[in-house]
Amino acid sequence: MAAEFSRELGEKVFRGKTRIVQLGFWVGGPPGYGFRRLMLSSEGKPKQVMKPGEQKNLTTDRVTLIHGPRALAFRRKSVGTRFATHSQAW
Repeated sequence: MAAEFSRELGEKVFRGKTRIVQLGFWVGGPPGYGFRRLMLSSEGKPKQVMKPGEQKNLTTDRVTLIHGPRALAFRRKSVGTRFATHSQAW
């Protein structure tokens, strides 16, 4: 009985997170280097840029990723270019 409940709950959670991702929202984990998390209201209006470790407190709010400061974006692009061309040793 408990095993069946757990399996069904796992499927519901998976379907829910898949739906959120398909809508274009971030479902969790730290953002990649040079990105920030932006909290959006249920109407889709920006509320605030979230700090590392900060959590949203309303289930209707959503989170999406935005580019961080320009300096980090330049650094991220530079690292990607180095990796792609293998021109400089790490």
